[in-house]
Amino acid sequence: MSLLPNDQTVVGNLTVAGNIVSFTNTVGTDAYGDLLTTSRTNVLDAHNTFGLTALRDTTTTSDDATVTKPFGAPEFELAVTAGAGGEATLRTKKRGKYVAGNSADVAIAFRIEGGSATFSAGQECAWGYFDDDDGYSFVYDDTGLNAVITKGGVRTSTVNRVAFNGDQLDGTGPSGHTLDVTAGYMWKISFSSGYNAVLFRIVLNDGFGNQVIQTVHRYVPVGETAVDRLSLPISVALRQSSDAGAEARSAFVGERQYSMIGQVYGFATRTTCPYALSRTIFQTADFVPILSVRRKTGWNGQVIRISSLDVVSNNECVFQVRVLDDFTDLPGAVFGDVPDTVQNETALESDTSATAMTGGVVAFMGIVPFSSVTGRASTTVQHKEFDHPLEDDGQILTIAVKSTLVDTARVSVILRLSEEW
Repeated sequence: MSLLPNDQTVVGNLTVAGNIVSFTNTVGTDAYGDLLTTSRTNVLDAHNTFGLTALRDTTTTSDDATVTKPFGAPEFELAVTAGAGGEATLRTKKRGKYVAGNSADVAIAFRIEGGSATFSAGQECAWGYFDDDDGYSFVYDDTGLNAVITKGGVRTSTVNRVAFNGDQLDGTGPSGHTLDVTAGYMWKISFSSGYNAVLFRIVLNDGFGNQVIQTVHRYVPVGETAVDRLSLPISVALRQSSDAGAEARSAFVGERQYSMIGQVYGFATRTTCPYALSRTIFQTADFVPILSVRRKTGWNGQVIRISSLDVVSNNECVFQVRVLDDFTDLPGAVFGDVPDTVQNETALESDTSATAMTGGVVAFMGIVPFSSVTGRASTTVQHKEFDHPLEDDGQILTIAVKSTLVDTARVSVILRLSEEW
């Protein structure tokens, strides 16, 4: 006699008195009956307890909104004050790298705090895998929790929790769990391609202290891809209502992570080589920008990283690679085509005309030693010595040089960047 005919869900523990005499295996196995398993490749890990960093985090705020991360604290805090309007956003500079043939998994530890459980009209908090144009996100607003798809800057699908097709988190679903956004969960979003289902998930603790991954909603696109781009940042955005009576709100963010299912290896389809030749620099207290590169507008998402660089001079020099986050940090810069390069075969543009630079973070330094035998100074830095990606959000990589022994020096620089697209 079959006690569980057809497809049945058991909520809680199953106790069997006697022997199980037959079992139909619906779990994927190989030809030998062994369970098929796979590993996970971590692509983006954005968690530390040392505070905000210009190399990893992009933050924006308006009005009285804030984004903070005290040293040693386990969470970022996004906050908006009562009735003041404003918005705070936290976004990883690095984007997830989608690879065809591999499923992807996004995870973010997140909770909301402050005020009553019900948001005011206009108050909204979004968290997930998205930028301004595309993405998958959980959104909490005055209607409660929603699963949202954004494509081309438009929210093309917004499904409220009461219409979730997996678990409405009201205590009656497969998990038996009732949602409490203040408790803190690991929220997950999984997808395989632009055409396949997007799974909105949450890691729950059941009544016995076990961690359970529960799919709460599945979105399946029909006749189109879910989004335009699949390589996106992990983001959180908290927006306050302009209503004077709106309560203060805070969003707390723990670890953020993006991984591919299976073994994924980097693949460079092209190497782009911007250069600056025979630049004359004068001995000053400041480094002089020689060559800068950045992404073209709209060319976000795929991995671009320094492969190697050469610096040659007729005298001893010191050079540095500096990471800048704003075009105004390079007075006199005019970005344009990378020379000797088919322009639709590169995501990069370069500049050799900047006269100074301010701010930024020094990512690497080296010395160009002078040889009395050859009468010149040169150095080469290989990928194994220096591995730094060129991220999105207007980030600029600049090679700057300072003459150390004489009043003037003539410098040439070649930078090689591998592009994975």
